[in-house]
Parts: sequence; structure tokens; C-alpha cells
Amino acid sequence: MNKPPLLAWKNSGEICQRLMKTFYITTLGCKVNQYESDGIAAELVSGGWQREDNSELAQICIINTCAVTSRAAMQSRQQIRSIIRSNPDAKIIVTGCHAQTAPDEILKIDKVDIITGHRDKFKIAKAILESESSVLSGSISMPSIAIPLLPPIRSLTDSKSYSGNKPYSDSTLYSNDTFQTFSPAVTGNKTRAYLKIQDGCNAFCTYCIVPHARGRSRSMPMNEVIEHLEHLSAKGYKEAILTGIHVGAYGLDLENGGFNLDKDRLDLKKSDLHFNKDRSGIEQNCLDLHTKVSLTDLLMKIERLRPIHRIRLSSIEPRELTDQIISLALRSDLKTLQSDFKKISADKTGNIANQTSISCNKLHNHQTPTPALLNYSHKTPILCDHFHIPLQSGDDTILKQMGRPYDSALFEELVTKIHNTIKTAAIGVDILVGFPGESDLAFENTLNLIAKLPVSYLHVFPFSPRKGTPAFDYPDWVDTKTVKKRCAILRKLGTMKKKEFENSQMGSCLESVIQETTDGQTGQLIAITSNYLSVVIEERDGSSLNKNELKRQIVNIELTGRDKNNRLTGKIA
Repeated sequence: MNKPPLLAWKNSGEICQRLMKTFYITTLGCKVNQYESDGIAAELVSGGWQREDNSELAQICIINTCAVTSRAAMQSRQQIRSIIRSNPDAKIIVTGCHAQTAPDEILKIDKVDIITGHRDKFKIAKAILESESSVLSGSISMPSIAIPLLPPIRSLTDSKSYSGNKPYSDSTLYSNDTFQTFSPAVTGNKTRAYLKIQDGCNAFCTYCIVPHARGRSRSMPMNEVIEHLEHLSAKGYKEAILTGIHVGAYGLDLENGGFNLDKDRLDLKKSDLHFNKDRSGIEQNCLDLHTKVSLTDLLMKIERLRPIHRIRLSSIEPRELTDQIISLALRSDLKTLQSDFKKISADKTGNIANQTSISCNKLHNHQTPTPALLNYSHKTPILCDHFHIPLQSGDDTILKQMGRPYDSALFEELVTKIHNTIKTAAIGVDILVGFPGESDLAFENTLNLIAKLPVSYLHVFPFSPRKGTPAFDYPDWVDTKTVKKRCAILRKLGTMKKKEFENSQMGSCLESVIQETTDGQTGQLIAITSNYLSVVIEERDGSSLNKNELKRQIVNIELTGRDKNNRLTGKIA
């Protein structure tokens, strides 16, 4: 299909022309990339451009690439070529991690107009809007975005630039000390909004290219996180997914209590300050504006201020999932809570401590939680009972070679604690298969660990050697056939674990958000529960649901069974 570059109509016998302003943007890779694509799109739309779902209809095509694996990089290049073939007249802009780490590979593709890395990704919309006339007339001029911005990856991988676990010298790394985001908050076109609160990574795991693509860890100031969540709530969003490259490192780069002091004024509410009383009983502000903050601090602040109905963490490293964070997701089956509230209301003589212990005992099935987990509130939990925790390997030797800062025992203890504390909690796990030196025994250690743990689903990835990382030069690579076989075994186990978890939730009443998009086969509503289950909503007996009114709303869903396609079904309680 050929796109019409102009719209034409007759006016007083003359042909008048109006230039169209259309763009297409596609995203490969992680939620952070998706967030940034949505931000670019929002800025263009606000500037009068129209977003197209078909690349053939757009004058500008933006490809936001991924480099986490060699396959992702290859798919990024394939996507670029496919778009050029379908729309050879379009202006092509390539950005993202593959553009950052291997611009020389993209330069080999004919008809790519712009290649820009992460530093200038946030200038794309502004550059297009400023160059609008030249873009629409067939040329493009983006003075703030040049080709190529970055040196080829091969110049960064010389062995002389290796320093410990850092394969590149500091001078060659992408570096930007400023956290970059969009204002106002990015809404995107999903029922649940993404909010990037952190970018970059300081971990330098031996297999990972991402720190070299994204740079050092940096965080959105706490007050800005709250402002963005409030904006999303005002736009009708009930859930925001807090995302980043290394979310658990949030705040470690922030000082001033996590507040943005660059503004002309510092607006601190009393709830943001810490007070002590002197001997006369007068409150004194004890907020240390030079104290660094943490993800736990941010989540506790969100729980206190409640700028949005609920939040979800995209992922979190094992050592960074604290008892305080787990406590924010502490909940029970809603039927149990409703029963407890009735008992509390009926018992006018009961004291608050006794009332709280009733629910806590039921929540924990008479198990004794840690002191931090006893900080339970009858308010709806702010944090979804869903934790995605990267493991990568269940073998301690491999974990050490990967540069992962934990062992299998710590991971087992953490997953067991979550499960014993929150029976509804979904626990997702990342596994990296075929790391150099992964013997049959090492793989068995991973398999056995996952088999005995109450995990809910697995994301399984084959090891992908990334040029420029230490693991690229490690000996004892695992052959491709063995890697595929091991991946298949783990994925089969993951399917079993997912079904077991879903079955364990049958009959439960779970807080859910109704999706904008209905089921493609039946037209029925779809809900996402707080613990990350996708549920097809059954119609009420004798009456139909008002689907338009329910979309994007929070409802309680009782899981009832499965449909003929083996999908979970439920009814609004």
C-alpha cells in the first residue's frame, strides 16, 4: 500500500494542498524502551503530528532498538530493513540500545537517515517539530541529532580498555549524570501506565551489555515520582508500573532526601519531613537533606501519600527486596478481609491491637513474620502482590562467574519468605541458560532449585555472547544444541509452575483492573489481577455487563475456573 504524501481538495476551482504530518514508532526490548517510545510519541502528538499504526502510512518512522541479546540486535536490524522496504520514502530514525552500542552496524543499512543514542533520544520529537517544514517537503534537518553520534562498538572492545569487571574505560562509556524523562507523565496507549523511575546500571554483570548502553544508575527525584503518579491518576489510571534498568538501585545516586532542589522553591509537606521533640516538647525538623534514599523509602512514601490506587514493580534484584517492601504488598483473600471487618464492627469493645491481630493471623496462616512484616494496615495495599526476581542461575559457581551478588541459599530463603507471608503473591523468575562453564551439574542445580520453590512463572533466556563484555571471552561455551535442550526443559517446568499457581488461586477474590482491550475471540472483558493473572470476565446471570463503564476500573474478581481455551475465568464479586 502506498501512502499519500498529500491531501488534496477543491476550493473555488483551484486545487489546494495540505501537508500531512504522520509518524510511526515501534519498540523492541524492555519496558523502559516502551516508556520512552510512548514519551516521544506523546510529544509529537501534542505538536500536531498523527501517530500511525501502519509504517506504510507514515512520513517518519522511528525504530527504538534493543541490544540485550545478539538476537534482539539482529531483530532490530531486521525491523529497520522491513520498514524501509514497506515505505522507502519515509525518513528513518533509529535510536535505543542497539543504536547506542553498534551504530556502525546500523550505518550499513541503506536509507537510514538518523542514528541517535540515549543521550539525544529525548530530543527526537523536539528536533522533528523544529524541522517540520523541511521534513514534510522531503528533506530532514535535525541539528541536534547527528550521524553518527557514537564511535563503533569495535573501538570500545579493545582489550587494553578492560578494567576489572568494566570492559570499557570510563571515557568510552555512555555517560549522563542527569535522569531524563518526559513532562507531563507519559500515558501511552495501555490500560496500565509505565513510569520510569530509574535508568542505567552500576552492576556490570559479566554477560550484560546494558550498562554500556544505558550508562550509570540515576534516579527520578522522589517528589517528581509523586507528581507523575498524581498526573497518571488524574488521567484515570488505576495502576502504574514502576520500571527502570535496575529499579532496586533507585535513589542511591540521590541526595537532598531525594527531593529536586534545582527548582526555585522547595515545597515540603509535613508528611515529607521527619520530626523529633526536644525536651520542651517542641517538634524540630530533623530531615537530613544530604541523606541518600532508597527504593524502600520511595515506596513507603507512595504508600503514605497514595497518589494513585496501586503500583507494581517491573522487577527487583534479590538483595534489594526488603521486608518493608514485602509488607506493602501484604494482603489476604478479600473475602477474608470482609469477614474480618464485619467482626471488627460488631465487636465494639475490641481494641485496635486485637482487631489487627485477627487479620494478621489469617494472613500469615498462623506463621510468625519478621517484625517489619507486622506493619500491616487494613487499607488496600498500595503495592501489587507480584514480584519479578531475576535469579539467572541456581548454581553458586555460575552466579559468582556472572558477577551476581547473592547465592542460591539467599534466593531460596527470599522466595520462601514471600510465599509464606503472602499466599496470593506471584513470583516470577528470570533464568539465563548456557552461561560459559555451565556443566550438567550446574544446570541440574538450577533445575532442582526452581522445581522445589513456589515460583509462579519463568522467563528463560539462552546465553547471548555480547562483544565488549567479559563473558564474551570466557572459555567453555555450551554448545547450541545443549542450550536449546536445557531451555526447553526449564520452559516446560515454567508452564507447570504457572498452572499450579493459577490452580492455587481458584476461588480467591482478587483486586483487578479491567483492560481497555476486550478478548479478541469472544469480546469479553479481560482483567489483570494484582498478582498478575489474566482473567476472562464471565457475564452475570440474566444480565450483561456495561463494558464501557467497567473499562479501566478496579473491581474484585472471584476466580471460577477455565474456559475451553484453558484461560482463567472469573466473575465480578
